[in-house]
Amino acid sequence: MELNDLSPSSVLFDDMKNYGKINHNTLAVLLFKKDAKLGKTLMHERLKSRSFISRNIKFAVPGYYPKNMYNNFVLIALALTNNIKKQTNKSYDEIIEHYKTEASEQMCEALEAVNIDSTMYKNIQLIIENLSEQHGISTADKCTAYVLLFVATGALGDLQEVDTIVNQYVNRSLNVNYYTTAVRTEDLKVLHEDKETNLALQLLRSKSNQSGIFPIAKSSTGTIIGFHPKQDNDVIIVNDSNVSREHLKVYYDEASEKYFVLGLNSTNGTKHIDGGTSIETVIDLPRAQTDDSYIPSPHEIKPSDRLILGETTVFWVIATN
Repeated sequence: MELNDLSPSSVLFDDMKNYGKINHNTLAVLLFKKDAKLGKTLMHERLKSRSFISRNIKFAVPGYYPKNMYNNFVLIALALTNNIKKQTNKSYDEIIEHYKTEASEQMCEALEAVNIDSTMYKNIQLIIENLSEQHGISTADKCTAYVLLFVATGALGDLQEVDTIVNQYVNRSLNVNYYTTAVRTEDLKVLHEDKETNLALQLLRSKSNQSGIFPIAKSSTGTIIGFHPKQDNDVIIVNDSNVSREHLKVYYDEASEKYFVLGLNSTNGTKHIDGGTSIETVIDLPRAQTDDSYIPSPHEIKPSDRLILGETTVFWVIATN
């Protein structure tokens, strides 16, 4: 098998040993199902060998072991959180701080080392923090969410799958919803199509040093996105010359109780990608492709959609109840 000296898996195993005082064998047994097989041999039989764990699991490249070989990641995260508290006598707040900072930096470095963009990992962290502030999530649940993010990333290395796992934990355990374009479950598609769901939409910028979640004004005035908009609640774009001064308007229509986007005749145009179907639609043509008679039309947006301004500025549409 292919090995990597610095991988999400190696960061996971080293962190659990050095910070959580959980040895490699205990972690490996917790991760894999008892009936999971590698070839014709039960994985738990192979886990009796220290050298197998060190060589074939700790340093495995992302994706080598499929998700169906692992136990439920939420149960794994709950068990690890409890073990870390017991072994180290650390509080939930101390554990949260570790997985927000030092452990997060190490995991992101490992992701980049295997050519995986770590932006989504950081964005999921932002969402956990945002939901904690808005919905009063308990410290214990917040701690579990951070450990869940770290462990699932270390085991799978697939941030889209990790996003789904954390999303499901938030939905089912905390009774709070968030959606990103990475989620492609049947539950999301149903909610995406549900016209009766009353959600407050927000924007999360992807792949940028300009981090943060931007609320959309729930009014007909709405929120303008651009490099030099005029209203206090507008979103100012930095580090992208493809975005016009006032590029796009996002607003709420009280009559229909829906959110819409409206192109503002920008230089480089805007595209919309439907989160339920992945269909891409041009909602504002680049100025060079239009004439004086061109008038952009409003376009409805829902949780899990993406907005692409020009070629490089991407916003995810996310939502909270």
